[in-house]
Amino acid sequence: MMFPTLNPLKTSRESIEIFKGYNHNIRIGSGEFYEMENLSSDNYPLLSPRPKRGVYESPEAPAGLIAKDALCYVDGADFVIGDTRVSIGLSADGEPKSLISMGSHVIIMPDKKYINTTEKEDGGYDYGDIEASVTTSGSVSFALCKADGSSYGTDIPAQATAPTEPENLALWIDTSSVPHALKQYSASQGTWTSIATTCIKISASGIGAPFSEGDGVTLSGIADTSLAETLRSAVIRARAADYIIVKGILDKVTTQTAALTVERKMPNMDFIIESGNRLWGCRYGTSLNGETVNEIYASKLGDFKNWNCFVGISTDSYAASLGTDGPFTGAFTYLGYPLFFKETCMHKIYGNYPSNFQIQTTVLRGVQKGCSRSLAIVNEILYYKSRSGVCAYDGSLPVEISAALGDVVYQNAAAGALGNKYYISMADTVGGYHLFVYDTVKGMWHREDSTQAVDFC
Repeated sequence: MMFPTLNPLKTSRESIEIFKGYNHNIRIGSGEFYEMENLSSDNYPLLSPRPKRGVYESPEAPAGLIAKDALCYVDGADFVIGDTRVSIGLSADGEPKSLISMGSHVIIMPDKKYINTTEKEDGGYDYGDIEASVTTSGSVSFALCKADGSSYGTDIPAQATAPTEPENLALWIDTSSVPHALKQYSASQGTWTSIATTCIKISASGIGAPFSEGDGVTLSGIADTSLAETLRSAVIRARAADYIIVKGILDKVTTQTAALTVERKMPNMDFIIESGNRLWGCRYGTSLNGETVNEIYASKLGDFKNWNCFVGISTDSYAASLGTDGPFTGAFTYLGYPLFFKETCMHKIYGNYPSNFQIQTTVLRGVQKGCSRSLAIVNEILYYKSRSGVCAYDGSLPVEISAALGDVVYQNAAAGALGNKYYISMADTVGGYHLFVYDTVKGMWHREDSTQAVDFC
């Protein structure tokens, strides 16, 4: 009997001793995983699971969190500092809040509120509104005064020609030029000299109560049209409960019964960051007065309440218009510079006071729309989600580091940093979430699970 000759199959054995993490591409290397769940690079080159997670707090309606001396977060209408709940009247509409740290304060947007996280001696916390507004009822008077509020008197002549035979130190309001000027006569020199700074004292019940010295305010409802144009915006030089003093010139004491509104406003902003003891923000869209803007703003130095102080000094507020198209998609402070991203470019602010602020615009892969919370620093490198993938930025140009994630399109990313790792949670095109971890030292990706993280700290 004849039997066929069978050729034995060649067999081999390959041992995998190095596990290189996640690689969601068609062709992958030995020790890589096309799909992964709950693995970690902690024990590389060994294969190991991620550490177990725990529950620190369980708020009923979380809307944002930030790390200060204690964990701070928003729960409904309350702000929680460690184990202390503070009712500060936040809107409990379920929308996410942005929490920005400035010194011991936390600024809460879009509510435009603040809280000092340092406990007072009585055990409470200082908090309030960034904006303030007063509308008068009853009589409002406007009088020319000195910077300290003392009066120049009420019998100062206001005319285009100088008074004849004036006494020494006599006063005269020169109306021959615009704006008018207050002048004082010197008998020894025989000349009239302009007084450089004059002020107007605006008196009404409760008009100065919510404001502070140095606040930049806008005034509306002034009956005198010429005075209304002069005092459209002003900086409060001094105040008490029933008066404010602002820079200006006035021919005579004026009184009105019509309501006057004094406001300290904060611009509408898409994103806010802190840099150089100022708050910085950006806006692409409609401003408070209904105009369409594409602008970057900075608050007064050391004062997050004031965004409209423009008196020509180094502590002034700042505002600048941009020429680039498209909405802002994120903002971050990196290496001491404020950065404002759009999807196709980045605006970087140089300088340390308003007169030398410069905006440098670089065309690059910016932050993807909806991924503003993906910005995080790991080992002095800034990472974020762009439209094409996850990028690493070291101050020059971004480099894409997410080739291992394959050709899946991700969106709605939020990220955080822990040790040498960059954690990013993002959604795929069908709405499924993935929590990825990038080990910046080993250069490897791992997928933990399908956790949707909305914020990190």
